[in-house]
Amino acid sequence: MRNRWIIAAIGSVALTTTAWSATPVAIADDDEFVGAIPGEYIVEFDAAADPSRTAASLELVGTPEPLGDGSPIYLIRLDPTAAVAEMVALLANTVGVVEVQPNLVQDSVGGLGLRKYFFGDVGPAVVQLDGVAFTADQPSIAWPSTGAAGAGTTVALLDTGVDAAHPALAGRLTPGIDLVDDDLDPSDDANGVDDNGDGTVDEAFGHGTYVAGLVSLVAPGAAVMPIRVLDSDGSGSAWDVMRGVAYASAAGADVISMSLGGPTGGSIAERVMDRANERGAILVAAAGNDALEAQTYPAAFDSVVGVAAIDGRTGLTAPFSNRGSWVEVAAPGVAIVSSYPGGRYAEWGGTSASAPLVAGLIAAIRPSFPGAPTTDVIAAVTGTATAELTPGLTAYGSVVASAAGLRRP
Repeated sequence: MRNRWIIAAIGSVALTTTAWSATPVAIADDDEFVGAIPGEYIVEFDAAADPSRTAASLELVGTPEPLGDGSPIYLIRLDPTAAVAEMVALLANTVGVVEVQPNLVQDSVGGLGLRKYFFGDVGPAVVQLDGVAFTADQPSIAWPSTGAAGAGTTVALLDTGVDAAHPALAGRLTPGIDLVDDDLDPSDDANGVDDNGDGTVDEAFGHGTYVAGLVSLVAPGAAVMPIRVLDSDGSGSAWDVMRGVAYASAAGADVISMSLGGPTGGSIAERVMDRANERGAILVAAAGNDALEAQTYPAAFDSVVGVAAIDGRTGLTAPFSNRGSWVEVAAPGVAIVSSYPGGRYAEWGGTSASAPLVAGLIAAIRPSFPGAPTTDVIAAVTGTATAELTPGLTAYGSVVASAAGLRRP
């Protein structure tokens, strides 16, 4: 199972005018839009456009759904049986449309290419962050296990939701939202159905609870805001991820952690990330688990801190981890123990474990930089990282929490 967020098609099109294009955008091959959700398109309009009137001639299905917060970005629903490439070209050549891309599915996060063990199923596994051990036989040693590191900050988690009843998260959650079911209950639930048809049922169940525990491991004083954008199979949509970022930003999140990613980006999604960063949020995303150097998104966006995984026992880049000059920093991602629904703990891993450790570290040191730009906080983490030990991969290093400014209480 791979951590894959496909947020835009290669053939997404931008127009520089609001009139009919003098050189109409050509109809691409539908093969460019594999994974498109039938009939759904993410459209950015110019400031003078009325989305409902603009798309009316294209037999609009329902009302355009706004991203929110005054954004000119909307989800448009058209005929689900129509060819995706044809609809993209029609929208791109419509007066008032700045850019369009189909809404693509979020592939399964699942086990991130690694096996998941429940606490007690295996002997103690020891990994280290900054020389401090995390052990399966003592999952409560969360570092720092006491104290108020991160107090006053909020970390938004875009994931499968959170088990709010887990003891490790008691008193650490702030109200969130479920953008999959469109309600206010972002619980990390299993539905017993193979929704994405990959032969495995609920493979991502518990993932959000797991990453929430890792944020609290490093920043126990921070509030965690669960934003459910993935179902229990780890499936969702590009639109819901963009909505999640916009929601977190509007709610005042200091850090937005995304343990999801994929091989394509898109300038509409990038602008959503950029705006959240400009409003003061620091965005963190997993680099992915395909052992590739090719960029993955949103981790590779300039306004997002991309996180690779190391094996905490060796200091080397984990064999499964994506890597490259587009990655800002690395953190442990092999055999990490954290919270799991039902009051349990699980040993899991992947860059999806690494990203929330970095997000937690950023939250923990953020209060030490009052009024400072986000770049200063990020530099405190990336600038104190150890040199990458894997030969030939010196673009990034592994976080050193104490050097970045976090002290054990």
